[in-house]
Amino acid sequence: MAIHHDSYLLATFGEPRLFAAWLRCVLPPELQARLNWTTLRRVGERHTGLRLRSGTVDLVFAIDLADGTARLLVFVEHRSHRALDLHDTMLRYAVHLQHVARRDWPDQPTFALGVVMSHGEGPPELLPRSAMAAGDEAAAPWLPFQPRIAVLVDHLNHHGEAELLARAMPPAARLAQVALRFLAAWDGPTTIDAIGRWADLLREVAEEDRALGSDHLEAFFGYVLQANATAIEDLQMAIDKHLQEQRGSFMSTAEKLRAEGLARGLERGRVEGRVEGRVEGRVDALRRLLIRRFGPLPASAEAQLAAASQPELDQWLDRVLDAANLSAVFHPTASR
Repeated sequence: MAIHHDSYLLATFGEPRLFAAWLRCVLPPELQARLNWTTLRRVGERHTGLRLRSGTVDLVFAIDLADGTARLLVFVEHRSHRALDLHDTMLRYAVHLQHVARRDWPDQPTFALGVVMSHGEGPPELLPRSAMAAGDEAAAPWLPFQPRIAVLVDHLNHHGEAELLARAMPPAARLAQVALRFLAAWDGPTTIDAIGRWADLLREVAEEDRALGSDHLEAFFGYVLQANATAIEDLQMAIDKHLQEQRGSFMSTAEKLRAEGLARGLERGRVEGRVEGRVEGRVDALRRLLIRRFGPLPASAEAQLAAASQPELDQWLDRVLDAANLSAVFHPTASR
């Protein structure tokens, strides 16, 4: 479900300290050495000129080069499924960011670097959409002439649990990546078992939160409740066993989710069947987002929502923030 994946990523890696640690895991050492890491700062929608005209890049950070001759804009796209529009989306972002950088910062050259964090079933597709639509044989003569962009990719599904937990990052960043990598595919009992394995890491995050005044552990609890069918009561028992001092923080998260209606699918699922409850929860969330972006829904859209499977709902939720119109959510190919 795109909304909770994106929210958890932004709550974690939107923090410069955690973003820098992750970027160091992705950048080749020779590029790391060319950056002045003390200048890293987040920019984006609140920065004049960086609002994208169509769609919104997940994260944008600026950092100065070590020699002071230029700056680098690092823009991040997060994908929880294997989308076919990734290359073209990253190219569009890069062109737009370069354009506004020349306008807003004319005194200094600005480079752009695209980074993808993905945890879908397969690695991201990074060919232009036209090439994929035409097929290898038809596209080969023309591909060298097409606008292209090279990006760095951190495909979490290429890494095992132990490898992600061992990354040289602060506790909250390691917890977020292992959660994004696994939780959506796990059932409740498997998740509860993982809570036990991650107990030491969770305690580290709790200590970090107390020291820095952050709330990354609460964000993790919220993500667990929305990512799969783990029952609130089972999660509470695991917290009582491994993190008893965090009971208040967890209950605050659970109450917030109930108040917002995002846990309704899980609660119904315990009475009517967990799979059905998860689908209904996704329909409710998607309907609210569609209405907020595009206004009242036509009968055809309501019919599609009512008949949708869970994978279809997840795909539509991934598209809703970038889609230019309602048709682009349900039929992205036809809308282009």
